[in-house]
Amino acid sequence: MCENKYVPNLVTGIHTICQRVIVTDVQESLFWVRYKRSENRMILFDDDTHPRWVTTACLLEYDTMASADKFGNISIVCLPPNSSDDEDPTGNKALWDRGLLNGASQKAEVIVSYHIGETAVTAEDHTDSRQLRVWSTQQSVGVLVPFTSHEVLHTHSLKT
Repeated sequence: MCENKYVPNLVTGIHTICQRVIVTDVQESLFWVRYKRSENRMILFDDDTHPRWVTTACLLEYDTMASADKFGNISIVCLPPNSSDDEDPTGNKALWDRGLLNGASQKAEVIVSYHIGETAVTAEDHTDSRQLRVWSTQQSVGVLVPFTSHEVLHTHSLKT
């Protein structure tokens, strides 16, 4: 048995990919944890610096999560390219040795944050040909579609 009791408030979701576990907290956003089988322990290696009151989240890619909060925001949070989950990045194996802001020593980056105006209750990633990110509130359903090229982004920004 192995556990990590670092999540500060209330776990609202658990998402797994390979040896990573991404945990969402009701008040403190996202935490990336790695299970190290050889040491039978779970190491917090990355977290989000923005305190989000997460209602739902979904895994988009190996390093990317989408989350929604109770204030009507959808955020896409990504681990930085130099982020490492292989070793304890501080070089210390002490669980009480924490980095910036009393959390993990590495920090995730916010790619985009969008206000939808209502609290999202579900979020899903449909990795088909269009890579749709679907969310729903109690009264509506919405879709986030990523731009496929810089030209498409420029064309849409000129129309608004």
